[in-house]
Formats: sequence, C-alpha cells, structure tokens
Amino acid sequence: MGQTKVSTRQVLLRLHAIKQLKAALVAELFDLQREVVLSKEMFTVLLCGRRSGKSYLLAYMIVMALIDCEANEHVWYCAMSHKKGVEIIWQTLMKIVVTHRLVEDHGWDVNHSTHAITTPAGGTFLILGVNEERNVNKVRGNRYRLFICDEAQTYDELLGELVFQGVGPALGESLDPITGKRIGRLVVAGTPTGILAGTFYEISTGIADAEDTPLKDRWKIRTWDMTCNPHIQDAEEFMEMQRRKNGWAVDNPIFLQEYKAVWVANNEILVVPEWHKTRPQDTVETAGHAAWAHYIGIDYGFSPDWCSATVVAKRRGAPAARVVAVWKEQKLDDYTFAERVKELIDRYRPLEVTGDTAGAGSRAIQTFNTKYSAATGVYIQPAKKDHKLARVEVLNTALRRKLLFIDDVPATSPLTLELARLKWRDTNRKEIDPRCDDHAFDSLSYCFMSVHEMLDAAVAETERSRAGSDEEAEQEMFDEMAAERAAREECIELERDLW
Repeated sequence: MGQTKVSTRQVLLRLHAIKQLKAALVAELFDLQREVVLSKEMFTVLLCGRRSGKSYLLAYMIVMALIDCEANEHVWYCAMSHKKGVEIIWQTLMKIVVTHRLVEDHGWDVNHSTHAITTPAGGTFLILGVNEERNVNKVRGNRYRLFICDEAQTYDELLGELVFQGVGPALGESLDPITGKRIGRLVVAGTPTGILAGTFYEISTGIADAEDTPLKDRWKIRTWDMTCNPHIQDAEEFMEMQRRKNGWAVDNPIFLQEYKAVWVANNEILVVPEWHKTRPQDTVETAGHAAWAHYIGIDYGFSPDWCSATVVAKRRGAPAARVVAVWKEQKLDDYTFAERVKELIDRYRPLEVTGDTAGAGSRAIQTFNTKYSAATGVYIQPAKKDHKLARVEVLNTALRRKLLFIDDVPATSPLTLELARLKWRDTNRKEIDPRCDDHAFDSLSYCFMSVHEMLDAAVAETERSRAGSDEEAEQEMFDEMAAERAAREECIELERDLW
C-alpha cells in the first residue's frame, strides 16, 4: 500500500515538474510566438522575415513536443540538408536544453554526433536533410508529435511530395490517451521568394486548389516581421539602414520578401523570365498532321531521379515552333524508359530525337537504340550539349522573337512548374540554382538546339520574301505614279490644244 502511495506521489511530482517547465518555457516567448506554441491547430504555416524570431520559436516548439512525447513518437526537423538543419536549429535547441537542465533533471539523452535527442518516455528528435532523403517512404509509417519543414522555400519542388504524400497521411497517428483526439502537428516555415508558384507559395497564401493541395483549408497562416520581435531594438530603423546599404528602393522585391515577409514577383531572378508570355492564340493538334514536323528531346535521370521528354512541333516553312507535349516521370529503369520514349515516337513520328548520351543517359539511350530503333526507324542522336548558359540564351532569344510558343501550359504541366521556379543561383547569372529541378527544361533545350537553326533559316526566307514583296509593291506604286503623271501631262496637252 505504501509503495503505491510513493509511486503515485512520484507521478504527481513529475507532472508538477513538467507543468512548471512548460510554464517557464512559454514565459520566455513573446506574444506571437506564445500564441503559436499554445495553439491546438494541426497545420501551421509560418511566413516570417529576417530576425523575426522564427528559428527561436521552432526550437521551443521542438522542446515542448518532446516533453509531451509518448513511446515511439517522433519530432522531426527538416531543412534542405542535414548540415543546414544543424546550423539553423541545433545551437538554439542546446541553449534551451542546458538552461532548463533537461539532461540533468529530466533524463534527456543528447547525441551531439548524430544531433539526436531521446527522452525517458521514448520520444525521439531527428534532423532530416531533404535533399539526402528524397524518398517520401522515409517519413511514412512513423507517429509524429511534431514535424517541421523549415526554410521550405529552398526545396519547394520536394515540399509537396514530402508534406502531402509523406507526412500528411502519417499525421493523426498519435492520439491523446485520455481524449482520443489526434495530437500530431505539421509546421511549414519559410521566407517568401520572387517566384509566385509552388507548394509553399500556395499554402502560405491560401490560394491553392483543394484538389491540388489536400488539407489546404485547414492551414493556419501566421506571418510577421522583425518589427513584431520585442528583442530587436529599433527594428524599423535597422531595416531602413539595410535597405539603403544595399541600394534598394522601398519597393525592391528582395527587401519586401526577406525583411517584410511579403510575396512579390521578381522575374529578374528567373532563368526564362518570359515563358508565360508565349501562349499561342490558337490550339492545334499536330500529331498525325503531315503539315507538322516533330522533334523530341529527352533527358534521362538515374532512378530515383526524374526522366523527361519534350515534343516540339514546327509547321513546314513556318518561322515558329510550338512545345506541344511534355512528359516527366521518376524511378524508371532503362527498359521502362525506352518503352516510354517509344510511345512518344509512335504518337508523333518525329524527324529527330536527341538526348543526353553522357553519364546515366548513355546506357538508357543505348537500350532504346538496340531494342526499338529498327522497329521505329528512329535512332536517338546525341544532343548538341553546348554550355548550358548558351542553351538558355538560345531559348530566351527565341521566346522574345516569338519563334517559340508553349502550348503545353496548364498549371500542372511539368515544364510550366519548372519554368515558374527555375532561377539563377546568384545575381551574376552564371549558374542555375542547383536546388531547382530542370529535367523538363533540359529536354526542351536539347530538342530546340536542333530546331532553332531551321527556324533562323525560315525567318531569313520569310524576310527575303517580305523584302521581295515590298520591292514589287514599291515598283507598282512607282508605275502608278508614272501613269498618273503621264495622264496629267496628256490632259494638260489636250487643254493647251483646245485653247
């Protein structure tokens, strides 16, 4: 009987200690942070500017979630890479652990080598590098007390897959033992960019279609900048100083995005800034039409990477071409890839198919050429792999001159999604941001390097024809003027004779 009383007393003392610990943690936050921590919402978006206290808040959320973890429940923090995640969150997290004696007084086990934490109740904390763990199966099947996607704008092309196919279905696995309610929570945090497209943009603005992004109506969007952080003295003055230091106007997109946490379009950072202006006035079904010649460019990615193909159609003799189809799929072996390419060839009967025959693409393309070239009459040719910047310039020039139009532009098109996000790594525009997915872009550029030479020839012929037509029209005008002049002279001569 006495042992039971002691056990009950120990439980009560532990619960009291946890209650005091939580109260102390919450007291260290400012109002907006405190509101997020105490909220019961399952899906939260944090859209914050620099020095807004976002990382500090996330560290406190991690500690609070670990305190509540039961056995086999997880708290995961995601960044672009494991190294980046450690740089952002680990030091702040350790300050909280040390300050509140979570190792000494509460029995937490901290592994500084793997940057992991385990609690006596069986909860675990891990840092996940998204670019190193591309397979969404890695996050499936776990019970999450808290899952954080931080700096979400840096891996937007993987965010939708991670959130809606990986973590989303796993949420709700954790149930409160008393109420039976779901207690898992997903937090997506980041800073706006100049690209008004993608998963993070859609869920942080609330404009996403329900069919495209499940659960969108359940996201609670919270946004603030450093002026809301009471620990930053003279925040407005600091931001103004940064603006002047960088030579930014008050409406500069970078200033508004990074300091004011506002989504503002900035086409200057896009690799292909005018892609959205190239929709043709009409829609033409080119497959099977003798008047249209087709060309296909392919880019092979070793599994689990992406494979892509782009079909460009050109009307014979016309000085312009159209992107009429884009295919993109991942996790393909050589034989499945060859079958997909054959299906495109059977449909469009291209005059030429080009692809990247270097690296992983070499074996896949050889598989196609060996298995299907005799049956299709098509042998995949090596792409003219000029420097990538040269291919970018060729495409941009063609778009500006209205020599290339993009028919395949629904919101879900692989090419549309890539071009809307494909950006330069820095302001020097010497390298495309390596974090951007560019497989559809590559397949288009391989194909178009062959087509654009014919387009230039067609344009030159058109200009010569137009010049010839202009000369004929000018001669006709001169002949008419001469005839009128002769007629007037004849009339004057007749008048003179009459007088």
